[in-house]
Amino acid sequence: MNDARPISVECTQEASSTESTIDSQDRRSGSSESTLAQALHPRASVFHSKGWLQALRDTYGYDWFVFSGAAASNLNSAAPGVVLSRVRSWLTGKRLVSLPFSDHCSPLVSDPAELTALIDGLKSLLSKEDWSYIEIRPVDSSFDDVLLAAGFQHCNQYLLHRLQLDASADDLFRRFHKSSVQYRVRRAERLGLVCEVGRSPKLIRDFFHLMAITRRRQYLPPQPFAWFENLVRCMGEDGIDIRVAYKDQRPVAAVLNIKAFGHVCYKYSCSDLRFKSMNATCLLLWQTIQDACRDGAQLLDLGRSAIDNHGLIRFKSNWAGEPTRLTYWRLQAPWSRSRRGFGNWKVTSTHRILGALPQPVLNSIGSILYKHIG
Repeated sequence: MNDARPISVECTQEASSTESTIDSQDRRSGSSESTLAQALHPRASVFHSKGWLQALRDTYGYDWFVFSGAAASNLNSAAPGVVLSRVRSWLTGKRLVSLPFSDHCSPLVSDPAELTALIDGLKSLLSKEDWSYIEIRPVDSSFDDVLLAAGFQHCNQYLLHRLQLDASADDLFRRFHKSSVQYRVRRAERLGLVCEVGRSPKLIRDFFHLMAITRRRQYLPPQPFAWFENLVRCMGEDGIDIRVAYKDQRPVAAVLNIKAFGHVCYKYSCSDLRFKSMNATCLLLWQTIQDACRDGAQLLDLGRSAIDNHGLIRFKSNWAGEPTRLTYWRLQAPWSRSRRGFGNWKVTSTHRILGALPQPVLNSIGSILYKHIG
C-alpha cells in the first residue's frame, strides 16, 4: 500500500477551531480513511506526505498535527494550515517544528494573508502549551515579510537545488554539465557496475552499511537503522526506492529517494570512497532521473546543502543549475531560553572521537541522539 498521499486532516470536538489533528485511536496506523478528509494543496511536497509523517512518529515519537484555520465543515477543500511535529526532549527542549529532519515544509497557504491569519493562532498555541519555540521551514522566500513582521527570526540558512523535469530524460541529459555529469555517467556505464533498485531488506542493509561509513567520514553517527526501515514501510511501494550500485557484488554507492505528489526527492546519498573514481553516485542519480521522467514526475528535489559545503553545492549545480536560498524561521517564546541545538554539527575534537569509535557503538549513539535533534 502506498502511503505517500496527501496529509489527512480531522477536526475533533476536543480540538480548537484552529487545530486539526489525527484521531487518537489512529495514532499507530496514521490513518482512518472513513473519518479523515484528504486534500492536496499545491504547496505540498514529499515532506507533507502521510508516509513521511508516520515514519517520523514511529521512529522518534514525534506526534504531528495540522494547525489550521479551516472549519470542520470545509475539510474537503485545500484549507490553509501548517503541519507541525511536537518534539519533546530533556536535552534540547520542547518545541514545535515544521518538520523535523525535513529539508523544507512550506505552510499550506495560498498567499501571505492566509499565513498572517494563522500566525496569531500559533502565538496563542506557543503560550498555551508552553513550547520553547516554533520553527517553520518554507521552501522559498514568499513569506519572509510576513514572518519577519510577526517576530520570527532566521535560525538556519541553506541552499536548495531543484530540477524541473520539463523535458525528456535525454533532453535533460544534454543540459547537464558535460565533464562533471555527462562524461562521468557514460564512464560509469562502461565499468560494469550492477545497479539494483527496490525496497528489499538486503537493499536496506547495504544502503545502511554505506550510510554508516559515510557518516563516519563526517565524524557523525548514522541515523537509526529503524528510521530507514520505517521509511520503507510507511512510504509504501510507490513512495520510496533504494538504489545500490555494486562492483563485483560489493556495494559501492547508494541513494534513497522519496516520492509523492509528482515530486522525487534525492534525500540520502552515501558511498565507499575507495570506489569514488567509478562515479557510481552519478550513475544512480541519472537512473533516478530517467525513471522519474518515465513515471511522469514534475520535479526532482536534490535537497538542501550547507552554505559552506562548496563541493556538494557544485555537484548539485552541475545537474540542476543555480540553487535558491532556503531559510528556516523561528519564533522564540519570550520566557524560554534558547538551548544549543545539534542540527548543524561542526567537526570538533569531540566529533573526531566519535569517528574513531567502533561502528556498533557509533550506531547506538545515533539511535539515542537523533530523537533530540529534530
